[in-house]
Amino acid sequence: MNPRASSPHTPDAAAGMSAGQPRNDRIPRRVWIGLVAIAVYVLVAVAGSNAVSAALPVGDPLIQFTLNELISLPILILAGLYFVRRSGWGRDVWRERPTLTMTPRRWWLVSIPVLFLLMQLLRIPEVPWATTPVTSLGLVVMAVFVVALGEELFFRGILLTSIRARHGELVTMLTTSLLFGLAHIFGSLEEGVPVAVIALQVMIISMTGTLFYWARRVTGTLWAPILLHFLDDYMGITSAGVSSAAQALTTDSSGSSDLVGGLQVILIILSLCAIISAAREDARTRRHAREANSPASTHIPHKA
Repeated sequence: MNPRASSPHTPDAAAGMSAGQPRNDRIPRRVWIGLVAIAVYVLVAVAGSNAVSAALPVGDPLIQFTLNELISLPILILAGLYFVRRSGWGRDVWRERPTLTMTPRRWWLVSIPVLFLLMQLLRIPEVPWATTPVTSLGLVVMAVFVVALGEELFFRGILLTSIRARHGELVTMLTTSLLFGLAHIFGSLEEGVPVAVIALQVMIISMTGTLFYWARRVTGTLWAPILLHFLDDYMGITSAGVSSAAQALTTDSSGSSDLVGGLQVILIILSLCAIISAAREDARTRRHAREANSPASTHIPHKA
């Protein structure tokens, strides 16, 4: 028997699986499957976006962004949803055990999604509502939602589930976040952006991925990072008029209010603290697993 499947302190249990709960997976949870899913998603999304841009050049960056995403991404999302349903991973892709029901509860983690949401609400005045056509704003809503749904489904859904089945939370968080950052560099590479700037972009987007990861962990649902991802991209794209979600995540925020800037600093600090928290969680998991498998815990007293 696999001890990971029977211990209530394993990462799988922390993710919301009860001890000894049977899995009805039609496809085994392997890391390489999650990596292949991400590679297919990124390559098809980039190729589709470039093809649409070449075939339908539009001067307005908001309209161009909308066309790129609404034409290329829905097919990928449908494929991802089909895989989740057929693989048997659906329960763990969409939800998990919230951190507040664990021991220790780590109430401070709630501040991550709350402050991230507050930061997006404070960015509302930055959007030039009066000068941006209502039709453009509406189309961008649909496009950004598709981006948020697709990326979270694949990164914090399929990829996370495949890694978590084999590794602890620290590896799961760092791997999904780093790959999330690397997946957004293709546009910068095509434009010849300096390597140092690309490295900074990867770091910023990876940190944002860490915050999305904890939004899922705290709330216990994939819809939480989808919502925050949607708001972050929408505010960035509509306020700066950039042409991609990746640019929205790394756009210069010097025009933002001091309060928004302060929240960004706080979230950076919280993301670093959350990395330490994940490492300590894994240490507790290993300790409980050792205790559960120790001779003292498995010895049955002899009855005379």
